[in-house]
This record gives sequence, C-alpha cells and structure tokens, in this order.
Amino acid sequence: MNAVLHDDYYRPVQTEAALICNILNKKKTSDIVRDVRTAFPMPHWKHLKRIKASKDGTLSALICPLNDSIANDDSFIHTHLESLAPFLSSPSVAQVPKENPLSRQQYEAGNRMWPISFHEDKRITRLMSNDFFSSEELVNHTQNMQLALEAGKQAKLKGEMPIGCVIVDPNDPNCKVIGHDLRSRHPLWHAAMVAVDLVARQQGGGVYQYNEKDFFVSKCEVLSEKDKTGPYLCTGYDVYLTQEPCSMCAMALVHSRTNRVFWGSPSTQGALGSRYKIHVERSLNHHYEVYSGLLAHQCLALFDKENG
Repeated sequence: MNAVLHDDYYRPVQTEAALICNILNKKKTSDIVRDVRTAFPMPHWKHLKRIKASKDGTLSALICPLNDSIANDDSFIHTHLESLAPFLSSPSVAQVPKENPLSRQQYEAGNRMWPISFHEDKRITRLMSNDFFSSEELVNHTQNMQLALEAGKQAKLKGEMPIGCVIVDPNDPNCKVIGHDLRSRHPLWHAAMVAVDLVARQQGGGVYQYNEKDFFVSKCEVLSEKDKTGPYLCTGYDVYLTQEPCSMCAMALVHSRTNRVFWGSPSTQGALGSRYKIHVERSLNHHYEVYSGLLAHQCLALFDKENG
C-alpha cells in the first residue's frame, strides 16, 4: 500500500546557474556573508545557504544568480564587493537547486549540489517511506477492504461491474455502509456514488431508488440540523474501494468531505493517482488522503473472467 501524494514531492531537483567565489581568507567568512547578503539579497533562494564547505577544506560563497550582464562583467566582484575582493577568488559558475525541497529525497539530492536549509515535514517523510500505519491499523484497513471485496463479488454475480465500496466512521467502526456498483441500471450509480447515497440514507436522506438485499447500512445516530459539530455526509469517514474511482466519484468524495480513500486496483480512468490526482488539486476547498494498492491482487482478480 502506498500513499498517493502530489507530483511535486517526487519531481527531480531543478537547477539554476549561480555565481560563486572561493573564500581565500577564512577569517573573513562572516564579513563576506554579511556584505554579500546586503549587496545581493536572494528572496527566491531563501532555501540556499551562503557558504559551502568542501571536503578539502575549501569554503565557497554563493554570490547571486547568474545573468548575462554578470557573466560578461570581469570586474563584477571588485565593483560590488570592493572591500572584500582581496579575500575572494575569481568568480565561477555552479549549478544550485532552484526550488525549496518538499521531501527528504529532494533535500538529499539538492544538498549534494549546494547546502540547503530544510524544514522537514515528518508526516510527508513517513508517507513516502510507507511508514504510516501501525499493525493494528493495517489489520483494520484490510478487514474493511475485504468487506468491499465481498461486495464486489456480489456485484459480479449480478452481472454488474465488480466494484465494491465500504464507508466507515473510524471513530465508530460499527458505523458503516457497504454497497457495490450498479451502473448497468443507471450511469451515475458507480460504487462510490451508491455508497455515498447509502451514507445519506443512514443520516435520514438518500435519493437513489434501489433495494439491494446485500447492501448494508448500520444504524448510526441521526444528526439534527442544529448539530454543527457532526459530519456532513462523509466528514471524517474512510472510504474503501476495490477499484480506483473515476473523476465523478472522486469529486463526489470531495463534496462529501471524505477523510481518507483506500483503493485496491488501478483504473485507466482513475482520478486518484493513475490518470489524475484530484485529491491534491489546490483549487479545491477540501482535500482527503489517498492510499493505493490495498489488497491489490485480490481486487484485480475481481475482473478475472476465470474467477467469475
């Protein structure tokens, strides 16, 4: 099982040319840093440190980004750092990380080029290393996906798309709904849409007209309209789908205020990792976590004709 994060966390380190000078007198390092910062502020390079120490003991100072006017100015250092020019080597060009790293992998790759100030997001590090659930939590997630698998099998027996869905309140595991795909009866009745409608029924609403005996809706406390602390549909709930949802279903889960989505097998039209990543679209006013590949082989097997 893997966390599905924004592509920005995985992007290769982009570089940009910078002008650097070796420091000839290490005792002048603090003066050099002070004057360089004053003469050449770097608002877009706040993640870069001014000094790089090489293994051979050489100290290099990051002066500024390279541009055409600087590249063609042989007297650049003397003009802008006159008092410190005797303590600096002739300028040279180095490639430095262009953007602030978002992940430890990006930090480590960029830091090999030039020292970086990095404020690590421990949560992101855990997600990228697949170290985010305890053994007890994994058992719970597996059990819920197994329920979704059983629902998918029931759908298959009816000639429907073999996709099951379970929605659970993680604070009350007994509060859950179980449904499956019914799109052969209505184009909107995808597994996730059906399950969200079952949650609406659970809360005294629901609009779809079907009567499947194998669907399950547990009895949960129905919230009054005055209750502002309780959920709006799926607020705080976890969703388990045997197949990655499409764009319609992914957006329905956004509007339902879902907390986390776990899916088993990928889809060519998948909107939570395969084709799109709707859950990390920054323009949306709600975002949920997504985890892929839970019981992936079993979920893929639902589409195996030999197992039908």
